[in-house]
Parts: sequence; structure tokens; C-alpha cells
Amino acid sequence: MTNGKPGGSVDYYDSPDEISLVDVYLAYHRHRRAFWAVILFFVVVGLAVALLVPRKYAYTTLVEIGAQTLGDQIEPIDTPSSVAVKLRTSYVPQALDAYYRAHPEDKRIYQVKVTTPQKAALVELVSEGSKAEAPIFDFVHSKAVALLKQDHARILSLIKQRLQTKLTKLTTQTNHLAGLKEQEQQLKDKLDRLKVTQANALANARQDNELVKAKLARLKRVQRNQLKNLQAEGAVLKVQQKNLDQSASLVRRQITKYQGLVKNAEAQMSKANTEATDATRGMTLLMLSNEVQQARNTLAQLQDTLAVNIPNQRETLRSKIDDNGRAQQNLKHSQATALQNLANTLHAKERAVKNLQVTQKARRDDLRDQIAAATRHQADAKATMDETRVALKDLRQTRAVAVANRSLKPVGMSHAVMAAIAAVLGVLFGMLTVGVLELKVHVRERLALPAATPSPTALTSLTVSAQAEREYRRGAG
Repeated sequence: MTNGKPGGSVDYYDSPDEISLVDVYLAYHRHRRAFWAVILFFVVVGLAVALLVPRKYAYTTLVEIGAQTLGDQIEPIDTPSSVAVKLRTSYVPQALDAYYRAHPEDKRIYQVKVTTPQKAALVELVSEGSKAEAPIFDFVHSKAVALLKQDHARILSLIKQRLQTKLTKLTTQTNHLAGLKEQEQQLKDKLDRLKVTQANALANARQDNELVKAKLARLKRVQRNQLKNLQAEGAVLKVQQKNLDQSASLVRRQITKYQGLVKNAEAQMSKANTEATDATRGMTLLMLSNEVQQARNTLAQLQDTLAVNIPNQRETLRSKIDDNGRAQQNLKHSQATALQNLANTLHAKERAVKNLQVTQKARRDDLRDQIAAATRHQADAKATMDETRVALKDLRQTRAVAVANRSLKPVGMSHAVMAAIAAVLGVLFGMLTVGVLELKVHVRERLALPAATPSPTALTSLTVSAQAEREYRRGAG
């Protein structure tokens, strides 16, 4: 490789595997005019392009999607992603096609980007162009939004029709509100009457219970008096029985006494019969005979009383005592039965009172439930009607907030950036030009050498570079 000395002398490096920075500098120094000419060309061209090409602005159309009220939430009638797909695939192409049909001489290609801001029922149409293209983007954006509004008008019509149908049904139902109110008043009056009737029935039942309780108390007193009378009668009979036993004992003593008297009288009579000699003793004998006869009669009466009358009286008293005992048992049994019957009746009355209270409470609760249900139905119908009217009133159509609104500042690269890019491209192409020119120089030098005696030291820088690269790869391997 030449060292660039005057006279065209050529020096060769001792090491063909190295490229000196001096050679690089000499190569750029030798072709500096071409290098700077290329850079100047690109800079001039870049400045011309920056000055001649019109500035681009962003034209944005913000579309607010129609909405409806669902409960406490406001929901869009169509999702932003669905709207974006419709615009991107159908409405924007239709709008562009309409513009091209109206302006067949315009062969330029216009772009409309569709974006969806996050967490918002909005869609953006964005185009980039010059100030002169503003009417074009205004037409295209307006046409696309109009097509979208037509589609959403159809959806809103269906929603409105559904709400109108619902409101009509609710209106039909609300026609019964007056009847429901009248029915509610009737139920309240019926409840009041039922309270009075139930109070009277409960008072009567309680009065019956009190009567049964009073009757039970009277029966207890009567039966207690009857039992006391029977018990007193039984006690009298027992006293009579005891007195009868005492009478029998007394009769026995009298019989013993009269038997002794009869025996003494008979002994005296026998003695008197033996000794009787005169009339005086005859009279004595007669008197003794009469006494004996009287004693025997009395003794016979006493024996008859002891043998017949007293046993008969005892049997009669025993029968009366047994009858009194049975009467007492029967009275006790009848008292127990009557008391049990009255207690059962009282229990049944009390159970009837309780059942009546339960029945009354159930009927009152049922009427209250009917009244509450009628009231709730009225409130629900009114609330649903109000909600439906609000939903109809709050239906919002799709609209364009701003159509093809131009940005305040131009978009894209500025003049300085374009000039800087042109300068960088000029440097790169200048370096490439220097390399090409240097290659031509070395090719000419190689062709000027004798063909038969090629010298290894006469390799061009390109060959040296190739060898150095091969050596580097071989050493790395």
C-alpha cells in the first residue's frame, strides 16, 4: 500500500497482517473532497426535503358511545372494543370508499387509526396529514361516525322498545294500584273487625272458664257437706251400735238377775208349799207364785230381747252402717268423677281459649302479611316504573365530541431532526465513497505490477485485511 509520498513512490509494510491508522487517515485525506461532497449533498437534500415537505398534524375525532342506565350503573350500549372493530373493519373503509368515489382524481392513501382509551366508553379516530387535508379527514371521520351512529340508533331503538314494553306492562299493573289500596283498606277493616270478634270470643271463653270454675267450687262444697253428713250419720250409727251392745250387756245382767230371782222365788215357793198350814201362808204362796210368774215373763221378755230384738237391731245398724259406707264411697267416687269431668271441661275450655288465641294470631298475621304484600307490590311497581322512566330518559346516543380536531403542534420529525439524519446518512455514504475510491486506487496499482513476479509485500490493503482476518480466525480456532 502506498504511503502517499510525492513522486508516487510506494512503500510496503514489513507486516502484511496489520492495517495502520495512518493508512486510514491517508485514505480519507486523499479522498476528502469526495467525502465532504457526499456529506454536503445529503445535508442539502435533507434540508430541501425538510423545507419542501409540508408539516403533518394529528386529526382526532373522539366518539362517545351511547349509554343506558341499568340499576345504579351506567353501561354503554356497545363495548369500546366492539365499536373499534366495527370502525376499523367496516365504517372507516366505507367512509374512505365514499370519499374516493366522490373524488376519483385523488390517488393518495389516507390512514385512519382507531384506538380505545382504557377504562372509558370512548373511541378515538386518529389521522395524520397536512393542513390542506383537514376537509378530507373531516369528511372521512364524520362519515364513519355517522355510520356508527346509525348502527347504535338501531340498538337504542331496540332498548327503547323493550323499555316502552316494560313501561306499558307496568302501567297496566299500576292501574290496579287503586284496587290494591282499596283491598288494603278492606283488609285493615277486616283485621279490626277480626280483633273485636276475637276479643269477644276470648272474653266469652274466659267467662265460660270462670263459670266452670265457680260450678266446680260449688260442687266441691256440696259434696263436702254431703260427705260430712254421711260421716256424721255413720258416727251416729256407730254410737247406736255401741249403745246396742251396752243394752245387750245390760239385758244379760238383768236376765241373770231375774234368773236368780226366779230361782229364789221357786225355792221359797217350794218351801212355802211344804210349810203352808194356814191362810196367811197361802196368801204368801200365792204372792210368791205371782212374783215368779212376773219374773218369768220379764225374763222371757229379756231373753226374747237379747235373742231377737237386739240381733235385729244390730243387723239393722250394720246394714245402715254398710249403706252409709257405700254412700260415702259412692259420694267420693261421684265427687271424683264430677271433679274430673269439670277439670276436663275446664282444661278443654282453657285449651279452646289457647287454640282460639293461636288461631286469632294466625289470622291476624295472615291479614298483616296480605296487607304487607299489597304494600310491597305497590312500592315495587312504583319503583320499577320510576326506574324504567329514568332509564328511558337517560338513554344517551352515540356522538362525536370533536370531529377531526387538529393538533396544536405538528407531529412527526422536526427540521433539525431531519437535517441531523441527513448529516448522519451523508457521513455513512461519504465513508462508503472513500472506501470505494481507495479500492479503485489499489486495483489500479495491482494491475500496474508485473504479472509474473508478484511480490507478497505488494498485496493491497484489502488482501492484507483478508489475510489478517484469516489469521485471526485461525488463531481463535
